[in-house]
Amino acid sequence: MVQLVKVKSLLNATATRLAIEKMVHQIHAEFDETGRSIEETVLVGIKRRGVPLACRLAETYSRLYGPLLSVGEADTTFYTDELEYVASVPLCRGIDLPPGNFANVILVDDVLYTRRTAYQTMKRVLEMYRPRAVYLAVLIDRGWAELPIQANYVGQEFETTAEDVVHVHFPETDPEVGEDNVDLMRKVPQAAAV
Repeated sequence: MVQLVKVKSLLNATATRLAIEKMVHQIHAEFDETGRSIEETVLVGIKRRGVPLACRLAETYSRLYGPLLSVGEADTTFYTDELEYVASVPLCRGIDLPPGNFANVILVDDVLYTRRTAYQTMKRVLEMYRPRAVYLAVLIDRGWAELPIQANYVGQEFETTAEDVVHVHFPETDPEVGEDNVDLMRKVPQAAAV
């Protein structure tokens, strides 16, 4: 039996907010530089923790630059990189977008690890909606890529081991926490956990 033990805190509430602001500045700079329309863009949060992150990105973008971005969600519940797979390959079971014609889709997830969840979600978005461009925004890139997919917008990068789990906490998904934070956890045999 394996247990998760907290190794250390990676980001507190202030550092999480600053990482989100960094991502918003990256998004704004790229769209400004390329001339793509931010108004034709939807943020698609990958359930579970990508959804509140997408909402925070939309709110922060509006506060700093004006337009409020639309937010949708992709359901990949139980098929995320940080959990043991229920299926041998992560599956995107559905995507729910607000009404509108979106040329640009920014997929949003809390942690980028093997890239399989991002790949399956991206594949589903392309099949269903045919946007002009698809981007990927992640709060944490922890390395260990198994597919050649890189995030366009990254809050923070951390080196991890195969036994590590990066756990992002948002009050919406983790009611026991009072504020946003990110912890580094480690898988240890239950007998060794103290």
